[in-house]
Amino acid sequence: MSVVMVISLTAIMPSSAADFTNSSILTAIPVSFGKNYTISYSGDMSYQADYYVKVTVPSRGYITINCERPVVDQQFEDMNLYVYDTRGTEIAKQTTNIQASKNLTLKLALNKGTYYINIVNDFLNFSDVAFTSSFNIAFTANNYCEIEPNNGVVTATSMTYGKTYTGFVEPDSSYYDYYKFVVPSARKVRITIGNYASLKNTATGSTYFNLFKSTDTSEYSLEYYNGGYIYKSPVYEFNTAHKTVNITNSGSGYIDKYLTAGTYYFKVSSFHDFNDAYTVNISNMPTTSAAKTTKKSSKPAQVKNLKLKKGGKKTAKVSWSKVKGAKGYQVQWATNKKFKKAKKKFTKKKTITLKKLKKNKYYVRVRAYKVVKGKKVYGKYSKILKLTRITIRI
Repeated sequence: MSVVMVISLTAIMPSSAADFTNSSILTAIPVSFGKNYTISYSGDMSYQADYYVKVTVPSRGYITINCERPVVDQQFEDMNLYVYDTRGTEIAKQTTNIQASKNLTLKLALNKGTYYINIVNDFLNFSDVAFTSSFNIAFTANNYCEIEPNNGVVTATSMTYGKTYTGFVEPDSSYYDYYKFVVPSARKVRITIGNYASLKNTATGSTYFNLFKSTDTSEYSLEYYNGGYIYKSPVYEFNTAHKTVNITNSGSGYIDKYLTAGTYYFKVSSFHDFNDAYTVNISNMPTTSAAKTTKKSSKPAQVKNLKLKKGGKKTAKVSWSKVKGAKGYQVQWATNKKFKKAKKKFTKKKTITLKKLKKNKYYVRVRAYKVVKGKKVYGKYSKILKLTRITIRI
């Protein structure tokens, strides 16, 4: 009985790619990175031919799948790539058609683990054909790339501030890339997207970049599509429909946003029919940095060229060079180098006469000051000027 069934099955199903022993995940053939492989097709073709392979990703990074597209009398219909995890869940796909280029490429960022790839050729009607198609898979390690599947807030790729993450536009509009980062306290951040200029608007579609808070957990409260793109998030928006993105000469785009504390998600959605790379970076721009810079830059320069201008009986006239922007000067003098029990005097001039000098040795120093928000901000003291009995007549 079983022999009859096999004969009948063979009569109905011609010898073709459908007879591959690796036509499912369970029978997928292990392949290595960096090697070229060949798929041979023969017989009568009138249906989809599945060819499953298995790869083991050694660490976080991305794979590049290159497939040669076979053409038979220009009637070849489609080539498709499907990628699955160990549970059999589809996490990415790429397709081409008659109008597309000969080769099909898919780049996909993954975590360490085992993955299955189905190389699918959809044929029209062919009789007694024989041809081959080649493919190879490469791997590039990258500790800062998206991790597929990251198609929602639950599986969003976690980001570290200041690190640039590599992502790839999904060639199917039903796929998205989600990233997650935490703002521990209110601050200003800069969001930078590499390759922004080429992705934001092309002949084949646009790529949208959205920023929203964890309180916007419902996909439908975030956005919807109705003949065009409409963004409904009540928190923050970051997309090509708004002229808020700064474009650099290198083609990247960035925007500065003040964010309150909380968890944020960055979403990339695309309507391209190709697989292209981009980068995204979230960097701190602390709100206190500007105040610190202002305080530091408000200090006046050091007083220079301190010297004795004229000595008299129990007096000494001291002068120095003018300090640009100074509101005035503080003069200190004492009988010791450490200026213990020093006398102080303020002046707005660049000279001062010290009077009632009773000892035969004094030390003098001067510093400039500015007034910032009602308070004196001092510069560095000048070099110490030493006065002796030669200059002071006691």
